[in-house]
Amino acid sequence: ENVVVVNKETSNSREEDTLADCNTIVSVQTIFRLFPKANIITEISHAHNMRFMQFRPDDLYALSISKQEKKERDRGSNIYYMFRLAFSAGNVFSASMLDALLYQAFVKDYLITFVRLLLGIDMAV
Repeated sequence: ENVVVVNKETSNSREEDTLADCNTIVSVQTIFRLFPKANIITEISHAHNMRFMQFRPDDLYALSISKQEKKERDRGSNIYYMFRLAFSAGNVFSASMLDALLYQAFVKDYLITFVRLLLGIDMAV
């Protein structure tokens, strides 16, 4: 019941930056509606598109989070999407986040150990 959707968009990203994730978002929404119990992990190109992942129009929690997200964005925060349920549950990630993590792992040698502890691969001693 695990599905990983990797964004391979190239045609839409050349046309317009905001459409870069459109096919991925529609595909994930379709899978989400057909198989609501499936664990879907999705890569998107732009973090601001996380608001469309696992979207339900009648979800009051998502509505309140979107208002909080707008306040954070207006304050100039770069991590306004971190309160989104799909992101905090680990169901959505962006390639730019992985790039930043890769660089930090190169600079800070303890980071790989830390991530392994977070993932439950290693046990703390």
